[in-house]
Amino acid sequence: MYDLVVYGGTPAGIIAAYEAAVSGKSVLLIESSQHMGGMMTGGLTASDYHDPSSVGGRALEFFYRVCKEYQLTPRSPNGKFGSLRSGKSSKFIFPQWDFEPHVAENVFNQMLQESHVTCVLGQRLDRVGSRGIFKQANHIVSITMETGEVYQGKIFIDATYEGDLMALAGVPYSLGRESNQMYNESFNGVQPHSEHRGLVDPYVVAGDPTSGLLPGIDPVSPGNFGDGDNRVQAFNFRLCMTQDPDNRISVSKPDNYDPKDYELLARLIAKSPNETLGGIILKFAPLPNNKADANSAYQFSSDLVSMMSSAWPEASYAERDAMFKRYADYTKGLLWFAANDSRVPFSLRQQASEWGLAADEFIDNGNMPYRLYIREARRMRGMYTMTEHNVMGDIFVSDPIALGCYGIDSHTVSVYLDSDGLLNIEGGTWGQGIDYGISYRSLVPQPEDCDNLIVPICISATHAAFDSLRMEPVYMSMGHAAGTAACLAIDNATNVQSVDYTELSTHLANEGQVFIDPDRLADLSIR
Repeated sequence: MYDLVVYGGTPAGIIAAYEAAVSGKSVLLIESSQHMGGMMTGGLTASDYHDPSSVGGRALEFFYRVCKEYQLTPRSPNGKFGSLRSGKSSKFIFPQWDFEPHVAENVFNQMLQESHVTCVLGQRLDRVGSRGIFKQANHIVSITMETGEVYQGKIFIDATYEGDLMALAGVPYSLGRESNQMYNESFNGVQPHSEHRGLVDPYVVAGDPTSGLLPGIDPVSPGNFGDGDNRVQAFNFRLCMTQDPDNRISVSKPDNYDPKDYELLARLIAKSPNETLGGIILKFAPLPNNKADANSAYQFSSDLVSMMSSAWPEASYAERDAMFKRYADYTKGLLWFAANDSRVPFSLRQQASEWGLAADEFIDNGNMPYRLYIREARRMRGMYTMTEHNVMGDIFVSDPIALGCYGIDSHTVSVYLDSDGLLNIEGGTWGQGIDYGISYRSLVPQPEDCDNLIVPICISATHAAFDSLRMEPVYMSMGHAAGTAACLAIDNATNVQSVDYTELSTHLANEGQVFIDPDRLADLSIR
């Protein structure tokens, strides 16, 4: 039996395992793929942190270690190893916020090896019925993999992006968007954008409704502003790309390439013929060694807007594998479209042909990322629900264990035909809040549901709040808190809900965790 079993080799899971192991606990970390690191080794390497002062503790240690890794193995032709967003120098070591995927993987593996975490790769939780879990009342005793291996632990952490262990344990959760009315929010539910109405023609044959709608367009409106539904924002791949001809791999035209998949983008480009590649097709964030983190740009890009993102959390492994391939084929098709399709102006095609996948990244996966960017999946219904009122600074929590700081950021949820027959887009939101405390209670279930499970990714939050919380540095900070809380629960022979907050916060503070804004302590509205 292990003291702690962590399911999910994401940044949150790695930091939780590392924290518990350096505190002297026996730790097992299980990752379903062959690579640790989740999105931070899977393409999302231009870190979303907004306020660097909000990152502390073990998360900040990781970013310092990344800098040291670059200093030990510089490869850039001009001798520079940093990026445009390096932190302040301290003996020439500083937080390195932007990095290459393989460098992040090296650093994570070093941390796990140094702390003697037992790591298992390529094993997935058995999700058929209740075969994958053994509970006694509200207590997890063991979990079982598809391969039949059984792992016992005193405390369990679900650090997956989907919340698979949490769901299997019978912990209640939410999917989709709550209505604004439910929590008196503004950024939840359906979010139409009037400025996008009629952006481009929605029909297969422009101007002819009888020709049918182009792919991805819903024939009816998703509802009124603020209505709840079961949908979440679009997913995509965060690509690692380069213009270096010695390290550039061009993507071939996929066998199932369908020109209609990119017709909306083609029509948008036709309305903006002078746009740049980085302004309308992909958005590039610079990385060391002549690489870039390529993300979705503008309305029709690498985000594949479909119901697949909403279906993903509950889908079987086989169904997820099929969806993964569909996203990959769509993304490869987008790259081929940008560089070769005659609907793209020559100048844009020239720009696109200068970019390719980095040949030295994801070398065992055809240079495509190992991970699909699951921006949102299940959200636990725990002891405290984070809402946009926390993000905006209207309500402060009494038990903060980490800081959130990013704005309420949702990508497109649906593209649809409105009642006037015009194409419209909804779901994309942005609302900048403050640096806010994240409640420890939002990481744990109600005690009657499970007394030895901590959830540092699929936390108890509304869709609106999760759109701010869903950043990898924040996941890491919550993983730090989860690992610390697990140790305290073991040491004090208590359940995770009864971990003493004073002891928890003192331990975190001693390790440099940032979890409260002292300037606002005098006038908090605490809940």
